[in-house]
Amino acid sequence: MKIKVSNLGPLRGPAEFDLKPLTILIGPNNAGKTWLAYILGSIFRSHSILPYMQGDELENISKHYLPLTKAVDELLTTGATAIDLCQFSDEYSETYFNTIASRAPEWARIFLSTRRVFFHGLEISIKLGATKRQIANRILASSLKSNIGLAREASDIDDDGKLLLSINKRAGQKDVYLYTFSEGQIDEKLPHELIEERLAWNVLRMQHEALYSNVEFLPTERATFITSRSYLSGKPIAPVSEPVTSYLDLVAAIYITGAKTTIKREKDAKIIPAVKEYIQLAELLEEYILGGKLDFSTIDPTPEREIIFQPTGSTQTLEISVASSMVQQLTPLVFYLRYFAQPHELLIIDEPEMDLHPKAQVQILEFLAMLVNAGLHVLVTTHSPYIIDHITNLCKADEHTDTEKEAIHSEFFLQDKRAFIAKDKTAVYLVDNGTIVDAMDDELEEDTFGKVSDSIADIYFKL
Repeated sequence: MKIKVSNLGPLRGPAEFDLKPLTILIGPNNAGKTWLAYILGSIFRSHSILPYMQGDELENISKHYLPLTKAVDELLTTGATAIDLCQFSDEYSETYFNTIASRAPEWARIFLSTRRVFFHGLEISIKLGATKRQIANRILASSLKSNIGLAREASDIDDDGKLLLSINKRAGQKDVYLYTFSEGQIDEKLPHELIEERLAWNVLRMQHEALYSNVEFLPTERATFITSRSYLSGKPIAPVSEPVTSYLDLVAAIYITGAKTTIKREKDAKIIPAVKEYIQLAELLEEYILGGKLDFSTIDPTPEREIIFQPTGSTQTLEISVASSMVQQLTPLVFYLRYFAQPHELLIIDEPEMDLHPKAQVQILEFLAMLVNAGLHVLVTTHSPYIIDHITNLCKADEHTDTEKEAIHSEFFLQDKRAFIAKDKTAVYLVDNGTIVDAMDDELEEDTFGKVSDSIADIYFKL
């Protein structure tokens, strides 16, 4: 999937890059890395469909998505119709995401919580390319059931106790079916616009969530909020960006996690292999990087509930507020994987190396590669040369045969061949001087970090 961006703060562009399952943005401070990651998150998160389905856009649905209008017309004429969602996706998914992206200048100020910056010239375009096939396959595997009725106490039945309209799709079928239960003219009970709106909402939401089922943010502020519950009783005093607000929702969900959540997660793990793997990866993160176990002070949520950490080999438990800064930084990731992560989600992490020892920085890269191989998508910003240097090793290791991988995996920091990642799943970009440049080649890496090392050496020899 190619992204083209212009006029995003210091990122003047126009710049084009591939968004891969594992995408790493490097570069100096104030170059626009975080803004770029966050704005992409704002486009791809499911919330962005809400403003799209309001106001003027509703009037343009018939212009943008002719099959939806035709389907409604046929439904009103014959009482039943069907839409091939895979074909619809092939023809219209790119149009849909670009229409969403075109609205970014309107919400960017609110999303980033700034009163001083305007985004009038911001332009973002998306070319899905081969991603279209992935979207179609996920739509094919999904199901949908939506009923429409008279607005009588939020009921989906008419005055005779019957459903008026049903929208259904079974997993494995490409068609979504619409049919009415109403005798006579259904548009006398349900306005044409309402039917079209509900159909568009369901069809376009499926397109949206087939790309990324959810977007989760782990901002640089993550350690601050995971150690304090004071915000749970209300909003933060100071204005914060939408990525931070989204993260606060995740932290709140972590603190109120109880027995029901655990039981549901265990059931999901039996049905969805990826969920079971995410739970196992959370345990791996604890054992090999954090060096201890995370838990709650009480089984069920209470006002006094705390997150606690027990170092490996110790009987002493620590409040999360006095655990190491590394533990605080990575705690949200542990709980996200343990209780919430689902396949095809996009995880945006701002500087995952924060407060991590160089060894842990390399370990966390291997771990992120494992998340990608387990079906998540990861977009990170970083200033870590260790991460950039080591990603090449993981890609080269993946080129080996299975027998060779068994022989070499012990050379790596987590000693797990699941960290080996295909090069076509990985991208590293330098964001600097107002543009974006592919940074997978050694020369550019050397230019990015090597100059600082050279300058330090020069000073030493001059002394």
